[in-house]
Amino acid sequence: MRFFKVTAGICFALVLWSGTASAQIEDRNKLVLELLRLMQFDRIIAASVDGMTKDITTAIRQREPNVPQEVIDIVVDVAREDTPVFMRAMFRDMMPLMGKYYSVDELRELIKFYKTPLGQKAIQIMPQMTADISNVMAQRLPPFAKAMQGRMLKRLADKGYKIQ
Repeated sequence: MRFFKVTAGICFALVLWSGTASAQIEDRNKLVLELLRLMQFDRIIAASVDGMTKDITTAIRQREPNVPQEVIDIVVDVAREDTPVFMRAMFRDMMPLMGKYYSVDELRELIKFYKTPLGQKAIQIMPQMTADISNVMAQRLPPFAKAMQGRMLKRLADKGYKIQ
């Protein structure tokens, strides 16, 4: 009888704990969703898909300069049709991902920040700022990589390694 009471007590505690954990995950997911909406994550996804679609249509036109406009229209239409499905999947994927890096309290603080004028400014300028950073990096990276490769090859050669 004592074994039954202990086992029943453990089972009851596990049920309570799993319910609490489940509620915490649900709270976290609601906060993540609110944060993603504030950050205009849907706009970021749409811009990424638009960029990818533009790259695809450019590549098609380069390979086949006389491609009928209907082909380009179909590519664009399919991308537009598929974007909402992709967007929903990305939002679902972000729930555990953001929960991995942010606590519930941190998510609340981020939401508070993004509701401020500075937070809204950060959201508005982030895409352009990221593009600007990428452009600067694209300019600096090739000479840096070349110089670094030269130093690596020299150091390896000094140690008797020949890498071609």
